[in-house]
Amino acid sequence: MTISITLSDELADLVEAKVAGGDYASSEDVVKAALELLQRRDSERAAKIADLRAAIQEGIDSGEPQPLDFRRLKQEARAKFYARKT
Repeated sequence: MTISITLSDELADLVEAKVAGGDYASSEDVVKAALELLQRRDSERAAKIADLRAAIQEGIDSGEPQPLDFRRLKQEARAKFYARKT
């Protein structure tokens, strides 16, 4: 498949620099690598959003919030801390 694109001068210079520097064999290779990175980033972002939605749903499914006993929380945290030190 052949697609024709127009790049800004800045992006065209970047592509040319990557080819001239020997990082890539052709401008097509530069664009292909850039699109593969974009695809990977989009996939990672979609996975993070799915994880976040699952965490939100887990919170919703956990029921009504309960009061937090800060004194007990501090005691438990200190006990865990001191247990690791010994």
